[in-house]
Amino acid sequence: RPSTSPRRSDSEVIAEAVQRNLLSPTLLALDLEAGTLHYVAGGALIRGSQDGVGEEAALFLPQAMAVSGDGSAVFIVDSHAENIRRVSLPSGQATTLAGNPVTDIVQGVVLTTTLFNLIQESVDGVGTVARFSYPCGIALAEQEGALYVAEQLTGKLRRVDLHTAAVTTLIGAASGGAWDGVVLSAPTKLAYAEALGALFVLEGRQGSKGLG
Repeated sequence: RPSTSPRRSDSEVIAEAVQRNLLSPTLLALDLEAGTLHYVAGGALIRGSQDGVGEEAALFLPQAMAVSGDGSAVFIVDSHAENIRRVSLPSGQATTLAGNPVTDIVQGVVLTTTLFNLIQESVDGVGTVARFSYPCGIALAEQEGALYVAEQLTGKLRRVDLHTAAVTTLIGAASGGAWDGVVLSAPTKLAYAEALGALFVLEGRQGSKGLG
């Protein structure tokens, strides 16, 4: 039957969001030469995973980002939404490149419970068919057209093809592959050195196996 509760005003919703720290994080750009700070995207009324331009876009808990060499895009890894977002510059258009959000936004309410209830299994696939499990590190390898993503809780290293949005597991797959037998322990941050063709991985704790 229809709800008899009165509809809350926008000011009441915003006040609750501020109190509960639910306002969406915001992407800003600092112009180092001009000494100015510019708004890019995010800052929606509620945390979540909503595509859109500027303030229409919502982020949940972004942990790291990588910027293309020509400055046309920022790639963001969102741990709680468990997906990879692309923000086009200078338009501020935010889209979901890969992964599927684990939260819904319905009338300004985040439908979720605890952090550990958000965590899902890693699944390879294309675009939003793929699943990430608490991704927290990201690195851009522009010459090969790929993003690398670290999953802290699973110890997996994932690869996202920028041309096809196909997501595969580089380290941590069940079996097979050149890195079979290699185990990372809580990888948190990544950095790619184009000149070396090397990906640097920062681990949260000791315990890696199968390294040369």
